[in-house]
Amino acid sequence: YDAVTIGNHEFDYGPVGDRATPGPGDDPRGALRARIAEADFPVLNANLRRRESGEPMGIGELPSAVLVRAGIRIGVIGVTTEGTLSTTLAANVADLRLEPLAETIAREAARLRADEHATVILVTAHAGGHCDRHSDPRDLTSCGAHEEIFEVARDLPAGSVDVIVAGHTNQYVSHFVNGIAVIESGSYGRSFGRVDLSIEVGTGRVV
Repeated sequence: YDAVTIGNHEFDYGPVGDRATPGPGDDPRGALRARIAEADFPVLNANLRRRESGEPMGIGELPSAVLVRAGIRIGVIGVTTEGTLSTTLAANVADLRLEPLAETIAREAARLRADEHATVILVTAHAGGHCDRHSDPRDLTSCGAHEEIFEVARDLPAGSVDVIVAGHTNQYVSHFVNGIAVIESGSYGRSFGRVDLSIEVGTGRVV
């Protein structure tokens, strides 16, 4: 992997050891912290914060990463569904809060473009939707209009994000929403998603 994001079920495993939830003195995210420490790729999340301080979780995750491929700087932002805290074991996330996805993505995308000189912004989101038809990527009539990832894409400032790789709902998406290529590739490794970007020589602009 080049980068991955954290989803709700990453919190199911609780502390290091046999218990699924923490006992006295346990780190409620010890198992996840240990896996992140072992990974040789960045594990991303920008919208999960400590409830009291507003600081990041602090288990080794990063809000974003910059990959350089063929000379192009690609900013990758990780976020997770706003339902995360109610779809895992409550004891493992009781001290966390979630920031809104679109607001978090827009802020981090602006920082990556300004400070890190990213040409492409890709969001890896453990949040999704579904579409029933895939023959025309610009036809959204078969898509769940009010599902989370579509609402996020519509709420983003124009031009702030180029690609969203979605998940969580285990469904299929291969559509343009608000000018953003949005893909979701089902579950269990049965398929994969691909987005080809054309970059203008000289300006580096995504066309």
